[in-house]
Amino acid sequence: MEKERMNYKVIKAIGEQLDWHIAKYFKKSEDIKKHSDDRIGFFAVTEDKNILGYLVISIKEVTPPFCIDWFIEDTRVLPEFRRQGIATAILGKTIKYAKEANANHLIGMSNKEDANLFWYKNDFGFYFMGKDADGRGVYGITRCIVKISNH
Repeated sequence: MEKERMNYKVIKAIGEQLDWHIAKYFKKSEDIKKHSDDRIGFFAVTEDKNILGYLVISIKEVTPPFCIDWFIEDTRVLPEFRRQGIATAILGKTIKYAKEANANHLIGMSNKEDANLFWYKNDFGFYFMGKDADGRGVYGITRCIVKISNH
């Protein structure tokens, strides 16, 4: 039986709006609920305002003013809506905004094999960071957004 495709749009949320969305729909994400001016969330939202998934980033100037990196803090799609292109749409909107903001890289971590394939298909590179408490490999993921010129 094929899953019904959901109609949704990807929106950008910051500040109190970001906190509200996370508190309402994703109670397990306590660590990213706190209001912060350097966080942005991208949410897949249906017409009746149900959230199907999200990606939250924080912005860091690594070597001011030369390098701005966007760190992926958390990303999820509700299990019943996975494998429908929702994460890809959210990531696409995130990359679009990262380019407009002149971010240099998107950086994060991944320890789930099925998620690693998603990051790989979306042009992220990997590096081994160690093992988690369950013995699974933890990998850093990174993607260049804006190439730094040599001039």
